[in-house]
Amino acid sequence: MANSPILIELPSGLDNLTAKLFAISTQLGDANPVNDEAFDNLTGPDALNEYTNREGLYYTYVDEALAGWHYLLVEDADDNSTVATGWVYLTDTTNYHYVQFDVPSSDASPTSVANAEYYNIVTRSTADNNALFFEWPDTGRTITSKVSFNGGPYGSVSGNISEVRAEGSGFLYQLSFSSADRANVGVSEYELTDGITTRYLPLATDSGGSNGGAGLYQLNISVRNITGDVLQGARVNVDSTTLTQTSNSLGQIVFNLDSGAYVITCSPPAGYDTPSSQVANIVTADQSMVFVLTPTDPDAGGDGCTVPWI
Repeated sequence: MANSPILIELPSGLDNLTAKLFAISTQLGDANPVNDEAFDNLTGPDALNEYTNREGLYYTYVDEALAGWHYLLVEDADDNSTVATGWVYLTDTTNYHYVQFDVPSSDASPTSVANAEYYNIVTRSTADNNALFFEWPDTGRTITSKVSFNGGPYGSVSGNISEVRAEGSGFLYQLSFSSADRANVGVSEYELTDGITTRYLPLATDSGGSNGGAGLYQLNISVRNITGDVLQGARVNVDSTTLTQTSNSLGQIVFNLDSGAYVITCSPPAGYDTPSSQVANIVTADQSMVFVLTPTDPDAGGDGCTVPWI
């Protein structure tokens, strides 16, 4: 059962929001499938929060093992009034699941590589100068790009886009590095199009990371506490290498690794339990990994005074 993140775009500055999910596999095309059914995130409505460095983008995490199309109801927790509704295809994974506002036409999953034509957010340090890699459904395409910094207007991109090779059921392309294409600290959102398909690739740049490697595949790591809140300041390293990074304000780290098996160790920030390790088996694709850390004093919510591991 994955701790699945859901992202939705709403007007910036909203607070005290909750999200309810309703299974709608038998009600596709119904403009309001809620009816009298109980919502599926049975532990209660999940809090919906706005990213601090991406105005207008809100996130929540679903602990239940939910899959398939779901109707999302966003409410104001103060008076239970409806703020927004949408549709999201869940996969019970730690991949990002983007909400769309159009009613899905069938029970089938979205055809794009990423829901709502968005890729999972990529995290790099300000010192990183590696290319960005992304999958595309067609070979031989001329892909152009524009970039938006921290929610601002889109402008031209200096880096070149080229095809690398076949990748699974699609094709791997890369956007070469240019410092002019990346926010110094914050979020750069790339609009990619070949005239037929258009997709968006968000890149979070943070000064906390320093050594993510230079391999071909991305290992996207998310660090959270037991209530699903992101944790900044956890040190994560790839064993038997010099690769070490610190989780940023989104609780995220990205290592760029070649194919192989790697032991990943997370050393918690102050107030959390001892280090934990997981194995990442990277073959021919990007992967995701989640560390969920337990407070040394659960009743304190992770604000204890324990000296962190280093």
